[in-house]
Amino acid sequence: MATAIGDSDDRQWWVWVTKPEYYAEEDGSDRAELDPHMQSDADGWWTCNKKTCRGDLVLLYRTRPRMDFGYFIEAKSDAYSRNEKGPAIKPGWDYGCEYQVLYKFRRPITIADVRDDPYLAEWGAFRANFQRSAYSIPPNILHHLVERMAEREPTFGRFLRRGGIKNAAYKILREEELENRLAARISVLRPLGFELEVRERQLICAGHRGSNTSQMEGPLMV
Repeated sequence: MATAIGDSDDRQWWVWVTKPEYYAEEDGSDRAELDPHMQSDADGWWTCNKKTCRGDLVLLYRTRPRMDFGYFIEAKSDAYSRNEKGPAIKPGWDYGCEYQVLYKFRRPITIADVRDDPYLAEWGAFRANFQRSAYSIPPNILHHLVERMAEREPTFGRFLRRGGIKNAAYKILREEELENRLAARISVLRPLGFELEVRERQLICAGHRGSNTSQMEGPLMV
């Protein structure tokens, strides 16, 4: 059973990228030690960004052939240098941290889902084809990604609430609820003098003279 997550509001969110030799058995099945029900006493480590802190939350992206976000993980230690552990560390594995798998997705978001979502398709990690071992997740991308995950797999949304997460993920789900209610009853703003109509939600708008994008969160009302 996954343990409850702490109440820190300032934890970071990351994507860790992993190859099949680290997420699959020889027969192609999911690696047993990544199952959260079997991993409560695990003492392994995972390569990470040097800015990773104990309590940070992680989505594990599995490269080909899975090409999806398969697991939800908590960092159990601050990042530490692996160069002091011996000469057998691979390039890019300079830092590591202890970790615990908290949740395994049964219907994970895939790279095809990201590609087909105009909001997520502008994510820098996706545009870089997840070539590095770790990426931080910008707040606007996190908002949309977690919302999509909870929508596809409601048990994940319930897990976040049940785990007592008083951080970005919990706020995201509350914002989603508020957005849905506002979009369904936009007329509640009429007494305040606003004659509004919902035309589109979470529209991507070009910004910075077209060299970048900025995302508008919530309903677009014109």
